Amino acid sequence: FVFSRFVSGQWYLIIGYALLPLWFYSIKKYVKNLRRKYLYYLILSLFLISLFSIHIFYLTIILTLSSLGFVFGKFLYKKDYFTSLKLIKDVVGIGLILMILCGYWLIPLVNKQETILKQLNEQIFI
Repeated sequence: FVFSRFVSGQWYLIIGYALLPLWFYSIKKYVKNLRRKYLYYLILSLFLISLFSIHIFYLTIILTLSSLGFVFGKFLYKKDYFTSLKLIKDVVGIGLILMILCGYWLIPLVNKQETILKQLNEQIFI
């Protein structure tokens, strides 16, 4: 798989995969300790992944939200409401910081008038 991506020139996808251990380390440390230092590592790893591969970024966002959801459920089950509230604040903070950092590609994506496929069809059939 990696060789075929390497030969076809999909370097950004390979770099996105190469950054997954950094994301895994940061999510594992944050889930274990719930310290802000590891939260910043998690935000940094997600941002770096978003720079190189949007596909891997979506994958890590889904996995991050699901793992933090399991941790949230664990704290609710233990009736530790203070820690669960802290976790909610951290997740909202992750989302806001990532939206600000990823604004360079999110804003043009949202403000686009027509899709790329429609633009290509107009160019091909003119």
